[in-house]
Amino acid sequence: MLFAFACVGLSLISKESGEALAARVGLPQVHSELGDKMPLIAFAFFVVLLVFWLVDRGIPGNRHRPVWLRFLAVLLIMLAVFATYWVIRVGHTGAEATWLFKISQTN
Repeated sequence: MLFAFACVGLSLISKESGEALAARVGLPQVHSELGDKMPLIAFAFFVVLLVFWLVDRGIPGNRHRPVWLRFLAVLLIMLAVFATYWVIRVGHTGAEATWLFKISQTN
């Protein structure tokens, strides 16, 4: 739970530092657009995780979970996969913006 909360803060810090760097060296458009959405994705994941954790921890281990909580668990897994994909996508576009031109000059 604390890690997910820290990720929200870290994604905001990354977004702000990226904007400061873009102001100095130029704006890689695709990377910037994708990076702007990362704090929202991290926050959505944290909220769903928090709701799931608060509800699930109040149910004794010998009782069945409600069906909606199982759907929430599936949503949580899907959000985790999507957030991971988005982080990779943002990082890849940033790497391309930095290195693609330099590597293509070596050929």
